[in-house]
Amino acid sequence: MGSDGGIDYFHVNDNNKTVEIIQAKFSEGGNGYVEQKDILEFYDIPRKLLFDGASQGSNFSKQQQLYREHKEKKYATRLIFVTTASLSEHVRNTVTSKNQNMSSDTTFEYLELKDLIAYVGNPRSPPCEINVIKNECFIGSPNGTDVRRMVSTVAASELKKACDTVGKPTLFSLNPRSFLGHKKISKSIKETIEKKPERLWYYNNGISAICDHFEYDEKTGTVRIENLKVVNGCQTMTTIAGMNEIDLKAGLVLRLTETKDTEFSENISKHTNQQNSIKSPDLSSNHPHLIRLEKRFKNYDKFFFERKKGQESGIHSKKDLYVIKNVDAARLKMAYSLGIPHLSMQLPETAIFAHGSDASEESRLFSDLYKDADPRDFIIPHVFSYLFSAIKKHVGKNGAGMDDDDKKDMAFLLRYKIGQYYVIGLIGKIFSSMSDDRRDLIVNGIVDAAIRCAPDVMDKILEEVMKLVIWIAHEMPAIVGENTDRPLHEQEVYYLRDPLRRDNKLPALYHKREGVSKYTGGHDLFVTNLSAILGIEGSRKNEQYTGK
Repeated sequence: MGSDGGIDYFHVNDNNKTVEIIQAKFSEGGNGYVEQKDILEFYDIPRKLLFDGASQGSNFSKQQQLYREHKEKKYATRLIFVTTASLSEHVRNTVTSKNQNMSSDTTFEYLELKDLIAYVGNPRSPPCEINVIKNECFIGSPNGTDVRRMVSTVAASELKKACDTVGKPTLFSLNPRSFLGHKKISKSIKETIEKKPERLWYYNNGISAICDHFEYDEKTGTVRIENLKVVNGCQTMTTIAGMNEIDLKAGLVLRLTETKDTEFSENISKHTNQQNSIKSPDLSSNHPHLIRLEKRFKNYDKFFFERKKGQESGIHSKKDLYVIKNVDAARLKMAYSLGIPHLSMQLPETAIFAHGSDASEESRLFSDLYKDADPRDFIIPHVFSYLFSAIKKHVGKNGAGMDDDDKKDMAFLLRYKIGQYYVIGLIGKIFSSMSDDRRDLIVNGIVDAAIRCAPDVMDKILEEVMKLVIWIAHEMPAIVGENTDRPLHEQEVYYLRDPLRRDNKLPALYHKREGVSKYTGGHDLFVTNLSAILGIEGSRKNEQYTGK
């Protein structure tokens, strides 16, 4: 209140013989920066307390007397600057420079907004003890640093004890994620502990934790830990804590870092949780079905099946290659040759790539997708998917010669993934209705044209696909809309967004139109014109999609 000389808190700490002086700066916006003059004035307070004779106010005079008395008793000085703003890079440099020239009995600390939030949201953990496996405990400190670290094997039961002692909210306050519930990972951890406890060490990534300080007793194998925080392994620890009985053979790795550096602690938490997650397609990448499929792709120049994520980048040039990614390939084949375009959009990756260690544990879908798979069943829908992208650009840039409703209907149909899957599903249905010999001629012709990058052939195929899309778009209003006189683009959007809604009539295009004259005539014309483009004998040219 004007009489404190810039001191907001003054305390004589007799326990550690220190005079603690605090200055607090409040920023209403919470996003400002501390001015350099505020820092410099605060640094100058010890000098004023010792030597300034001018009156700063009654409170300051009392503090002056106390400070001088305790400095004579060799008390140290601890300066703490607290702010709800932040320190700019320039001010941080000033702090570094001033600290280098400060007397040995004086320290300076600052707490900015992020530190205050961490202090409130990250309460200290009570001390705890963990017994580790003595001959599997390694402690060290990197050269030139004051960071101590320990890597050891610890029984899962010891982690349960630590969790009970510290309490989960406090123990995991630095972990970026809370417990995700009893999902697949949690169930897998529990199953391993119950059925094969000795394998937990091999199957689990372990626990990463930080603390203020730890002491290891080599005789007993006991680690005494101050302010323990788990930064990676919340799912494992919470699962273990929830179990009633844990076999002593269940052990896992504990990585413990000793540091009081708030920023360093945050970065440990951040980076240990930013590793790329391993998803179902990655776990399936070494399955024999996929390895065989990859080998078969070598017979189709320029088409590369990316069995593992990132595999293509180190082997081929994207400019000279059609890269068919594993997940995309699975969803396209589901629409094209398995006849389930609605599930192409709906099924999660875990359902698509579900399989066990042997064929008897495979899901039927995984087997249908990959067992003895023909690469052409992935290549053809990939080519048509590529053509759909070209059609979307064509409608946007060069649709002057088209009927306005045709343009809008096509754009609407291909705007959403589900619309594209349904068109690919219809093409697959058309191809499956042909004789084997004729289908092979057309499929091989399309694949060959794509490999040769034959623009004359591919452009004509694109035009033919565009006609088919227009024909489908004309047919769909009677199927998806309440008002059949309105064009497709004026129908309700949700019909394309969610094909499994109870009131969604979109599947009728694929499932219920078979046998109707327009449907049959449409696909016959598509096959005839494709045959003509590819030079297959017995083809008629220049047929149009009249719907008759």
